Amino acid sequence: MIVKYDHGVDTTTDSTTGATPGALKLGFSTVNDLMTPAPISMTPDTRIGVAARRFREQRIGHIPVATNGFLQGILSDRDVLRHLASATGGIEEPIEVVMTPDPITVERTDLVSEAIAKLMRHKVH
Repeated sequence: MIVKYDHGVDTTTDSTTGATPGALKLGFSTVNDLMTPAPISMTPDTRIGVAARRFREQRIGHIPVATNGFLQGILSDRDVLRHLASATGGIEEPIEVVMTPDPITVERTDLVSEAIAKLMRHKVH
């Protein structure tokens, strides 16, 4: 089946589902289908100023914090902003003082719908 879009691009769709190739099928897609293949990570001793620059340069909002390949926490741009806005927050402190330790995780083989349900149960947003 060919679908003609208003902007003049023809896109082939799956004749059984009507979906475009690579389209997310929420009931059947796994976390692996959506995850970043090689995410940027930092170690807990990375300075907050370095993390702040990385958020801006890479246009990302979260960075996994790991030691020797083992997840230690997650750092968000909001964590950094809150820290820097506080009266005592400085850019030379390590990110481990502001990261969320032991974050809720899902397996790459989990269905996306299962991952969403888990995050909702734990009130992760």
